[in-house]
Amino acid sequence: CLSESRFSCRSATYDHLRKECHLSEEDRFSQPDSFVVRQGSDYLENQCESRQTRCDYTPQTRDQYLIYTDKSLEAFSDASCKQACTQERDFNCRSYSFLSETRPGTTQCLLSSDTQQSAGGNAFQLTTGALYAEKDCGRQGRPASQSSSRPSGQFGRPQIVDKLPQVLADPEDELP
Repeated sequence: CLSESRFSCRSATYDHLRKECHLSEEDRFSQPDSFVVRQGSDYLENQCESRQTRCDYTPQTRDQYLIYTDKSLEAFSDASCKQACTQERDFNCRSYSFLSETRPGTTQCLLSSDTQQSAGGNAFQLTTGALYAEKDCGRQGRPASQSSSRPSGQFGRPQIVDKLPQVLADPEDELP
């Protein structure tokens, strides 16, 4: 996906049974209704692609935080935690949780590439004083300047780019 040059690759799915790698211009956030979890497949998202820079944040949810965390930082306030998510460069930060009292006198900022929709309702821990918010960028697909002549809606049926050969170990080769 990272070396794809014909189009902007936002995600990839590897089908273990068929040994096929599917690349897509869409991801689970740009086309959430088309995203389907399939047993025997691994979904990978290009965290370097589709950065959304002009987003508002949803109203904060109090007394809960998202347990799936990509980065943990010390933060002085909810505003500094929100700013850290907005300025994050190591991954596509989509939500943050600000914990005002992890230990007496210590605050914590948890940044995540997930949202409530992608993580699921059971991915939250209840904690007094916690604040949770996520980016609200609308349904931003690729910017118009990056549009290609490829038909849209291919996320559900991505292009097969590579069929990988099945490699079987020689029974006489023992693993260490």
